Amino acid sequence: MMENENYLQQSEGMHLGETSDISLSASADNDTHQAVVEMNNDPEVVVIAEGTTEIAPNEYKERVNLKEVRLPKSLEKIGKRAFYGCQNLTVVVFGGNEKVIEDEAFANCRALRKIELPDSLEEIGYGAIENFELGGTIALTNLKKLGARNFNISSSLKFEVGPNLEDIGMSSFNCVTKINVSSDNKKFKLRDGLLLDRLGTRLLFCERDMTDMVLVPATVTKIDDYAFYNCRKIKGVTIPDAVTEIPGYAFSGCEALTEVFLPGKLEKIARFAFYRCKALTEINIPGTVKKIESYAFGSCQGLKEVKVSDVCETRGAFESTVVVVPVPADQLTFSSHSSAATFMSSGSAAVRSSSTPFRTESAAAYKASVSSYSSALGSNNNLANQKRDEINDRRMEQKRQEQMRVKEERQNAQEELNARMREEFMEKKDALMQKVAFIKDELRRTSGVNVLKKNKLNNQLYECTIQAIDLNGKYGTYIDESEKIEIDD
Repeated sequence: MMENENYLQQSEGMHLGETSDISLSASADNDTHQAVVEMNNDPEVVVIAEGTTEIAPNEYKERVNLKEVRLPKSLEKIGKRAFYGCQNLTVVVFGGNEKVIEDEAFANCRALRKIELPDSLEEIGYGAIENFELGGTIALTNLKKLGARNFNISSSLKFEVGPNLEDIGMSSFNCVTKINVSSDNKKFKLRDGLLLDRLGTRLLFCERDMTDMVLVPATVTKIDDYAFYNCRKIKGVTIPDAVTEIPGYAFSGCEALTEVFLPGKLEKIARFAFYRCKALTEINIPGTVKKIESYAFGSCQGLKEVKVSDVCETRGAFESTVVVVPVPADQLTFSSHSSAATFMSSGSAAVRSSSTPFRTESAAAYKASVSSYSSALGSNNNLANQKRDEINDRRMEQKRQEQMRVKEERQNAQEELNARMREEFMEKKDALMQKVAFIKDELRRTSGVNVLKKNKLNNQLYECTIQAIDLNGKYGTYIDESEKIEIDD
């Protein structure tokens, strides 16, 4: 900040037309956007003047020579695309009191990787900080709104959902590894590694170190884009029937995924949904699915064949996978073009990319194919239900064992406490009884004429009685009735 003040001091008393290494510029149409201090002899550095509370939208957009920005303590808001496309910007020093960073404020700043976000932030807009490498833990306790497409570069970031966070945009945690939710947050909760809204209907995020089978709660009706992105260790997932769409990139990069149980009412699988799921060798597509978008199963080398209904559009969805359509060949018409091969059945407009191999069956095999397909879908639903029951049973057993473990630990801890407190009581009891014995012995030795001494000893004996009552009360729950201290007159 001294640097800031020095720049301002150097600029004081100068007249228009004078030559200087410092220039002040201001936006005439925006009272809140005050003087901007720039070094004319070093266009790579911008220092915003103290007193400025807002940087206007697009203010420094695509200033490719800009490398360093220093913001004042007075700044509260950075406008939309304020530093968009500053591709050589490497350093941003926040003032520490910023409250709002609007949409794409630092988007496409390719050289800007590491920053320290101020805890004062209350709102981060769409894609405002999507390309930053942020390590460690982000805990913005005042944050109320986090826009979509942020934290897309970090590889080992932990994020704390603070007590005030109310709004989280889709694909905000693409590269967050772990997440924690404040117990005071009223909008979100964490359940078995899954970030959900409080009602449990929206699934936003799955922790990236999850393993084995993931059971999406039956309450979920919507899964966010990128929810399971790069969960490289999960081996299976079951999705409840209320979900009608698998969103874009939802399971992209889940390299160990081998089992997927899709809901029976699914209608759409969006682009890149299962892209690079290399271990996936089979998947049953429900007959309710009407559209599978481009590269939904791209780079799934292990997926050799998949069945879809005759009304399902799969343009560019598969690469090396054979698509089996349960429609007899005599009901198909073909038309060849340079870029695509089109085939359709009665009332159907299913289009396949020319790069997607497809196979149809003879009229004689049609009934068997449809029966097999229906059976496969039924089997898929049964397997999903079975798997869901197995996981629920396993979780209930784990919960029961955990409760037993906690109960045993508490019991052991209580027994240790009882033993320790009893030992402490017995030590204090022994010391007190030795003192009582000494007082009584002194009373026996004291002659009747020494009244003052006898009174003093009796007072001490009375104090010991009061002390015994206090010890019995304090340690009463840790000792037997027969062990309590009794002082005879």
